Amino acid sequence: MTQLNLMLTERQFHKYMICKREFLEWMEWSVIWKALESVIEPYYPRYRLRHPTVGLDRVLRLYFLQYGFSLGNEATKKLLDDIPVFAAFVEVDAAREWGPDASTLWRFPCLLEGQRLTEVLLDRIDIRLAEGGLLLIKWGSVVNITIFQAPRSTKNLDKTRNLEMCSAKKGNQCYFALKLPIGTNFQAGLVNILKTTSAGLVDIRAGPQLLHGDERSAFADAGYQGIEKGLEGEDHGSSGFVGQHRSKIWKLQEELGAGEVVETLGRLKAKVHAGVEHLFHITKCRFSYRKIRCWGQAKSTIHLSTQFRLTRLLLEEWVCQGRLHFAGSTLVGGSGGQYGSRSQWKRKVSVSLVL
Repeated sequence: MTQLNLMLTERQFHKYMICKREFLEWMEWSVIWKALESVIEPYYPRYRLRHPTVGLDRVLRLYFLQYGFSLGNEATKKLLDDIPVFAAFVEVDAAREWGPDASTLWRFPCLLEGQRLTEVLLDRIDIRLAEGGLLLIKWGSVVNITIFQAPRSTKNLDKTRNLEMCSAKKGNQCYFALKLPIGTNFQAGLVNILKTTSAGLVDIRAGPQLLHGDERSAFADAGYQGIEKGLEGEDHGSSGFVGQHRSKIWKLQEELGAGEVVETLGRLKAKVHAGVEHLFHITKCRFSYRKIRCWGQAKSTIHLSTQFRLTRLLLEEWVCQGRLHFAGSTLVGGSGGQYGSRSQWKRKVSVSLVL
């Protein structure tokens, strides 16, 4: 904990809690910083060109700060001086010292990708949330897919576009993009499995990879016809709830004469399946991550995995505050659901967690 200066002390007694500070406080508590630092420390250099490097604790916080607010390297460096909330989160006193430069912020993700530490870090984030009971049993999966645009520029050495991306049409609009199929938890609406594929790949081909094998039911739209066949051989009575094509619905209405029943079943399936769209809304609109910012599917998968973990942190913060309730979940009623208030849930987890 750094010593407060006059600028931070003045803002310590503000009446209203701004959204940035509220989200950063939740990230400060929910992420086990010491555990993450212990994973990276054997690979993190202490000296560079005979000069000591920036502290690992600061660089790690800047890494999550960039994803949380969709910032580039140069923008992060400048905003540390302009926004005191960011400087307090990174523990940088802008009045006394300079923050890390853009090259330092660029080298740290390269270190994580080169040593394959990103997935290890993301798994460590789930420890505290699992102890709190928010990572519920994965008895049902909801499958969906979205498109992230990719840069079309050919201003590179090869004078070509990214060969791992391709064009796709959504509605009447064509995109040069990457497809992101995800499998989410039916109970809490949190991401279980995340894959990246080319935009030209048919949706059903990525469907079996989005099921972890322990679910008893799978929900999907009409583009995943046949995904329920992977659940038929299970012993615990698995079932699939996949939307029907419009032509098939019309045919059933003509043959059976039960138009209202068919429409009601379709709306119930769509109601469950629409919960996944909320994750895409938060990632694209709340975090402003609408376009791929790196070259290739491998790096894109790492970036999107980190981005959706932050989306999970934000959703779980809303659940603990009682601002969000999921259909089919046990998180219902009151402020903070069955876990009580946010402070009570924090105390419960901090007592049970052993670092």
